[in-house]
Amino acid sequence: MSEGKAVRIKKVDYAGEGLQLRLRWGSGKTTSVDLREPVYRLKGLRPLRDPKLFARVKVGEGGHSVAWPGEIDIGADRLWELALQQNGRADAVE
Repeated sequence: MSEGKAVRIKKVDYAGEGLQLRLRWGSGKTTSVDLREPVYRLKGLRPLRDPKLFARVKVGEGGHSVAWPGEIDIGADRLWELALQQNGRADAVE
C-alpha cells in the first residue's frame, strides 16, 4: 500500500490451525499471519491461547483492527507489519 493510505482489513478468518489468521486487506490482497509470537509474549494476548476464543476473531471497527471477545484486539498496522515480515518482502501484500 502506498504511504498515506490507511491500512484496513476487509475480512478476517481463523486459518483453522495454530494461531494463524487469514486477512483480506483493503487492497484486495489476502495474506496469512501467524500470531504465535505476540500471543505468547504479550500478557494482554494470553487469553488467545485458547483455540475456541482465538477462532472467534472478527474485523474491528472500521477495519482498523481485528478483535476478540473480552476487548482484545490487534491493530491493522501491526498485522500489516507482521504480514510483511512473515512473507519476507515489502511487496507481499501491496
